Amino acid sequence: MHEQLAAYLEEQVGAEHAPPLLEALAFHYGRSDNTVKQIEYLRRAGEAAQKNFANDAALDF
Repeated sequence: MHEQLAAYLEEQVGAEHAPPLLEALAFHYGRSDNTVKQIEYLRRAGEAAQKNFANDAALDF
């Protein structure tokens, strides 16, 4: 179910995501079996957090 929700969010919003949506995608793909998407969105969410100086959050991703 997590992967289905993440795929739906990804489809509805498009390729460029705001940091809160990146976090949601990282969360839901992170709880799915789709390791390719897990890596992609955990990396992107971590990079977005790092750009906003949210270093603890970046390390968590």
